[in-house]
Amino acid sequence: MRPLQQFLVFPLCAALLFGQAPAPQTAQQQPSVVIKSGAQEVLLDLVVRDKKERMVRDLTQNDIEVYEDGVKQDIRSFRLVSGAEVREQEEKAAAASPTPNAVPKLNPNREINLVLIVFRMIGDARQRQVAKEAADEFLKTELRPNTYIGVFSLDYRLNALQNFTNDPVPLKKAIALASTQAYSEFAKMSDIVLSQSELKVETFGGQSGGGMKISGGEIGGPAAGTAGADVGTAQGNNIMRAIMNAERRTFAGNEGIRELEALKTMVQQLGALPGRKTVLMLSTGLQLPPDQLEVARGLVGTANRYNVSLYALDVNGLTTYSSGSANTESVRNSAAVSATQGNTKSAVTFEQAGQDDKILYGVRAANQQQWMAEFTQNTGGFLIANTNDFKKPLRRLMEDVNTHYEIAYAPKADVYDGHFRKIEVKVNREGLRVQSRNGYFALPEVGGKPMETYEVAALKALELKPAPRDVEFHVNVLRFRPSPSGWQNTITFEVPTKALATTDLQNPARKRIHASLFALIKDQSGQVVDKISKDVPFEIPAERFENFQAGNILVSQPFTLPPGRYLAEVAVVDQESSKASTRRISLVMPPAPAVAVSNIALVRRIDTLKNPADPFDPFQFGTSKVTPSLESVLPKGADAPLYFVLYPAAGNAEKPKVVIQFLRDGKEIGRQMPEVEESQKDAKGGVPMMLSAKLDPGQYEVRVTLVQGKDAAEQSTTFSIEN
Repeated sequence: MRPLQQFLVFPLCAALLFGQAPAPQTAQQQPSVVIKSGAQEVLLDLVVRDKKERMVRDLTQNDIEVYEDGVKQDIRSFRLVSGAEVREQEEKAAAASPTPNAVPKLNPNREINLVLIVFRMIGDARQRQVAKEAADEFLKTELRPNTYIGVFSLDYRLNALQNFTNDPVPLKKAIALASTQAYSEFAKMSDIVLSQSELKVETFGGQSGGGMKISGGEIGGPAAGTAGADVGTAQGNNIMRAIMNAERRTFAGNEGIRELEALKTMVQQLGALPGRKTVLMLSTGLQLPPDQLEVARGLVGTANRYNVSLYALDVNGLTTYSSGSANTESVRNSAAVSATQGNTKSAVTFEQAGQDDKILYGVRAANQQQWMAEFTQNTGGFLIANTNDFKKPLRRLMEDVNTHYEIAYAPKADVYDGHFRKIEVKVNREGLRVQSRNGYFALPEVGGKPMETYEVAALKALELKPAPRDVEFHVNVLRFRPSPSGWQNTITFEVPTKALATTDLQNPARKRIHASLFALIKDQSGQVVDKISKDVPFEIPAERFENFQAGNILVSQPFTLPPGRYLAEVAVVDQESSKASTRRISLVMPPAPAVAVSNIALVRRIDTLKNPADPFDPFQFGTSKVTPSLESVLPKGADAPLYFVLYPAAGNAEKPKVVIQFLRDGKEIGRQMPEVEESQKDAKGGVPMMLSAKLDPGQYEVRVTLVQGKDAAEQSTTFSIEN
């Protein structure tokens, strides 16, 4: 039997160190509005101005023609939504009410407007001051009683700083906080906002003719606040919570992608409600790797599908801004990432794969305003830039929010195959300019979630008989933290880059690969309860591609499931070759126990985190992040590092005890009983731990047992060491 000292157990309370995509649509081809399966109705907002930029409020349905792919559509409804209309309704209702100063309830399908102000990590003090002044100026615009504003910061993570409200006092406080660099305070305030009572919002019917059911609050009525934070509307409370819950899945990759994924998350959750939704981002600009254009396309498509308009304000103000300094910094960051790689040929992290894109920024000297301009123009908004006078454009923005035309029509085309449908709006008057979206991708919904364009091929692959097996990949679902509402799980995809087809690109010489990862989670009745996906395109310089091919693409995504039995239908699509492979995994979620042990994962490596650990990512702890491996066979002489998390019972006075057994051919060859101390717990009460064993060739099992008083839990895993 091997001596016990060769089996090492580490409580992970501190850092540990181990050794061209499809062309994007042009500005005239971007998606626009939402398609609801079954409802088959398109809702289109229009802002119409004359040559002097004045709002036009007297158009009739006869003045408007809507064309889809050149085919004239039959307009079902047409109306002007305006702040003046809401004010008149409020005054009439208040006058008719027996209660003085009564505030009427607003119809959320018609009159509620939601606006999100997002501060995207702003660098120097001058830029932060500009951002604060601009946001304060925005609040000075006429804030209608039907318009509710929420505040977010977007730095290393997404933080909710103020729930939706039309009270300027808490909004100003949130803006003042957002314009600082007090990142720890951002997280504290976000926890306060999300600690409010959970409200349930259900929408039903089509975009223009449905309704809404609210449980736990009144529309427009504030709920109880915490630390002076105004909760705002019932919808806003729920939307804030949904955004932050969904944000746990956002892509923590290269700069630019992280921000776009967070914005996309906001847009998707805002889209749960009908009516006008607006996002105003205050930023110094956005960068996007050249091979990640599909991410940008996805953001625009999602915004247009959900009827959300994006606006942006460049906080550089009036300046002779040059992107050169940002590009220089990108090259520096790329060099730093490169220095950490050495000769490693394991999994490809997104930071490593994107370093060449950062160098390409410096070569191409891209304009950081470009992406903001494209996002805003293609979603019915606009960019405010190259000015220190924000008063007029911000007033115009609020006019867009409060006054616009709403058109609904049933598209004559009835095939929802992901085809882009171009929308053209014609006004039968001279000298008028229409501000609107200009198309959408006709996509179905799956499990209540609309499909992304890249997901269509994966969904078709899952329907093929026999199941395709043309792309090598591994997939695993690990169960982690239990809770009364369900189990936190993580699905991990691992795709060898050598298994993917390559496309040669010119100017400069680069090679492109493009994989799409997709999973449907179905319950016992066959209903889809969750949809998980990630599109992963890469462009790599030709001279470095051989080293790149020696690695693997690893993507992990969290999701939560209540107790029950489920089936995960998984597909990986090679977009360059149109080949695919599928798998099916049975999942069992038992009732939440008093104590639990997560599934045990083999570890590929541990990296040092640049940012604070995400408490919702079970692979992050202290200042480190685990990259799991899906291989079950290790080479001869390799260490066998394994990772798991203990979940003792909260409030139990009994000290938890853990027993870790190493077995070979069913016989125990080693045992450890490490202490479980209170100081080892993470922010949510879990105790992450790591095993490291040097083993001879053979078949092994590792068994972990957690005991606390009368409660116990056990998990095990098997692996082998090659001869």
